Amino acid sequence: MIRLHNELRDTFAELIGMAWGDAGVRREVVLKEGEEGEGGVRADIVARGVWERQAAASFDICITDPDATSYASKNRSTKSILR
Repeated sequence: MIRLHNELRDTFAELIGMAWGDAGVRREVVLKEGEEGEGGVRADIVARGVWERQAAASFDICITDPDATSYASKNRSTKSILR
């Protein structure tokens, strides 16, 4: 799953770079440092100029496998899993 996540993140970052320019695209950006045992906040991609000129937009990539055994054993619908 980590490899799939990173592949999707890199592809998405590349597409953002093609649309809005490579100079404003960064990967794995720390938005807030962790303090005393807290993990902090990190974005998979930060890009400038996506929604507003020179404003940074943060993106987090999430891969969900609705066919995973952990979901199937609970008889959850795909819609409830993705919600």
